Amino acid sequence: FQSDSQNSSSARAMLTRGDFPGFYAPGVIVSRGLGHRLYDPVLQAEIENQAWPDFKGHFLSSVYPPYVAALLRPFAELPPLQAKAAATALLLLAFAFTCTMLIQELQVPSPLRFPFVVFCITLAPIFVSILATQNTTISLLFFLMAILFTSKGTSRGDYQAGISLGLWLFKPQFALLALAFPVVSGRYRILLGALVPSVLYWLLGYTVLGAQWQSEWFTAARTFGNENFLVNGFQMVSLA
Repeated sequence: FQSDSQNSSSARAMLTRGDFPGFYAPGVIVSRGLGHRLYDPVLQAEIENQAWPDFKGHFLSSVYPPYVAALLRPFAELPPLQAKAAATALLLLAFAFTCTMLIQELQVPSPLRFPFVVFCITLAPIFVSILATQNTTISLLFFLMAILFTSKGTSRGDYQAGISLGLWLFKPQFALLALAFPVVSGRYRILLGALVPSVLYWLLGYTVLGAQWQSEWFTAARTFGNENFLVNGFQMVSLA
């Protein structure tokens, strides 16, 4: 059990940093022109502890693909707390779009819309992900968009669903699994749609680590995965 002071400290830590240091450091590395050291744990720790001294030497390792680091670069232009606030606002915006689409799709009656939104945002995985700056709400947004576009049953809808799943490739372990279903069902327009953001992501990765960025990322992800499994294996759902 934790004492009240420990719980208070944990709550403050979630508000002031959460998981955001693991996203902030890659953006700073790219902004400094040090893309070749993107997966250097020493550099990541140095940046995170400089921004959040209460880490006291600890840090959050980041092994997202290099195109994600390029997308995170704008946050590096802000001081750490302001950057976290901006990221939290972005997550809230993604949540708002998701709720709006759900309300329209499910035809939620007007008197129930506010309770519906409150219910959604107070679900623990969503509530914690927003406060701790995890990317759950963005994943939900892209996944829901893919479902709604696919349900149209049109060629255009399939292309749009593919673009949505392609954008979700910032979490490739999720998006690639979702893209396996169109292959099984023979809806190849979804795959063609996914190529558009995929190519853009590849080009962003190229600007950070060069043409061979995939091999460097695979190596970093494999090393991280082995360590992460020891800590979080009990709560993982994995094909492996």
